[in-house]
Amino acid sequence: LRRARLGLICGIATVGMVFISLTSAYIFRRGLPTFQGESNSYVRDWGSVDLPWVLLGINTVILLFSSITMELARRKAARQAALAPVSSIPGISLGDEKNFPWLGITVVLGFAFLIGQWLAWSAMHTRGFFVY
Repeated sequence: LRRARLGLICGIATVGMVFISLTSAYIFRRGLPTFQGESNSYVRDWGSVDLPWVLLGINTVILLFSSITMELARRKAARQAALAPVSSIPGISLGDEKNFPWLGITVVLGFAFLIGQWLAWSAMHTRGFFVY
């Protein structure tokens, strides 16, 4: 368990350092002017991007709900795996178990998120934003 915690801490630290370095590079590049030889002056050439905020917000909510349903599906699978040996004993009843399709809902939400991302990139493409 200690090795798992150490690995988790190292992983989170690595992701955090990458996030901080990319954020600082973004802030630095956005504020850094470039030299134009024709006018012999420094010019800020950073262009703003008009993002589809409503669509991205909906995608974020879909992703959060998908995470919740994935955790519920994981708990259901772990419970079924733990109780599988007991359920095969004659005369033992586990009671009425609710079979809600959490994994299926997670898959549907995942596809909804992918469609939402495609729509967001299409909206940005129509607004003139291209990624090369």
